[in-house]
Amino acid sequence: MIWAHSLFAAFTDKAVLSSGTGYAWRQQLRITRGSDHLRALANGAGLYVAVGNVGKNGVVYVSAGLPAPTPTP
Repeated sequence: MIWAHSLFAAFTDKAVLSSGTGYAWRQQLRITRGSDHLRALANGAGLYVAVGNVGKNGVVYVSAGLPAPTPTP
C-alpha cells in the first residue's frame, strides 16, 4: 500500500484500489485473464505505476491520478 496526494493506493494480484480514508475502497484497475497478474505499485512525479505480467510478457499500467472513492454516509 502507498500513500500519496491524500490518497491510499493498494493492489492485489488482480486489481488496483484507492481510498481517501482507508475504509472505503474504489477499484481503479481490474485484471480479468487468469494468467495475468499485478506484481507492484508505485507513485512518483505525480504518476501511479502498476507492473505485472500478461502470460510470459511484462506489462506496465500508468495513471496520472487515481480518483478517491465517493464517501459513504
